[in-house]
Amino acid sequence: MNAANTTNPGSGHLPARFDPNVAHPARVYAFWLGGKDHYPADRAAGREVARLRPQVVSAARANRGFGCRVTGWAAGGLGIRQFLDVGAGLPAPGPTHETAQKVNPACRVAYVDNDPLVLAHGRALLTARPGAEPCAYLHGDVRDPDALIERAGTVLDFTKPVAVLLLALLQFVSDAEDPAGIVTRFAAALAPGSLLAISHLTGDFAPQAITDSANAYNARVPIQVHPRSRDQITALCGALPIAYPGIVAVNHWMPSLRETPGPPVDLHAAVIRLPRPEPAPGSTAGPAGADRAGEAAALEQAAVRFPGHHITRQHTGAGPAYVAQARDLATSPYVVMTSSLADLCARLDPDSLPAT
Repeated sequence: MNAANTTNPGSGHLPARFDPNVAHPARVYAFWLGGKDHYPADRAAGREVARLRPQVVSAARANRGFGCRVTGWAAGGLGIRQFLDVGAGLPAPGPTHETAQKVNPACRVAYVDNDPLVLAHGRALLTARPGAEPCAYLHGDVRDPDALIERAGTVLDFTKPVAVLLLALLQFVSDAEDPAGIVTRFAAALAPGSLLAISHLTGDFAPQAITDSANAYNARVPIQVHPRSRDQITALCGALPIAYPGIVAVNHWMPSLRETPGPPVDLHAAVIRLPRPEPAPGSTAGPAGADRAGEAAALEQAAVRFPGHHITRQHTGAGPAYVAQARDLATSPYVVMTSSLADLCARLDPDSLPAT
């Protein structure tokens, strides 16, 4: 559970004034992550939830890991240089700007929150890497995406790809506040090549424990959390294209070869990727006519030859690329990207290379 963007007392919203005697979602989350910015009320709430569902601590840490991986993938694999981290919460190890700017110092990161406490901590503690783009800290509410996007537009260029992170955030948005509409509005504002990363609390793996722990949380923190099933999270994404491997537990979303995911934790991950447009017919950037039909047949043959991988042709800023993504997390190689289909097949089956 991450910090939510709320302002008003009553109806499950945070009090307008700072009160250390009232548990705060950002501080409770920091407590689970092992941070130091929390008070007795936050620790009491965090411990009671952890008593009812001990896995909440590992889930919070797995969510941080997911955020680091999706940021690294966006900056490294997709070449995205702009990041909008909404409801980022209090500073914790592995912040978005450190991960992105480690890949490329040109990455620009805007953090958005509606909580003055979170913004004050962020502005005081988080600084860009030496020589990198400065970080921005903006006031905004995820429930008002149009105003948030307008404000972020003073820092980011929405005519170019942006990675929007909504990590452990939409679980604080009730059905009446239309979380699906929020997702749709963000996606509509993004340029082709952008992505929208979502993680969300779920009761799919331990329904009773999550119900009990969510009730305990809601009784102690003045903001309601709303666990949702995988089907409900799928509905939030509507018809938007969800990237491989689909909606899975955050610790099962493209873990590195050095990681052992273990059992699924209580947060689902969904990464929406907005494709770049295909080159116009006749363009030298891609196949057309009979060539396109021939390539489709070749892709189909490759799919039959390598059933353990999902094989696609994607258009990137540098031209077409052929991508094979393993259907099973244990498969090696897990992800392969090349500039030609022949090279891709050779990487998947080195024994097929001609003798030299």
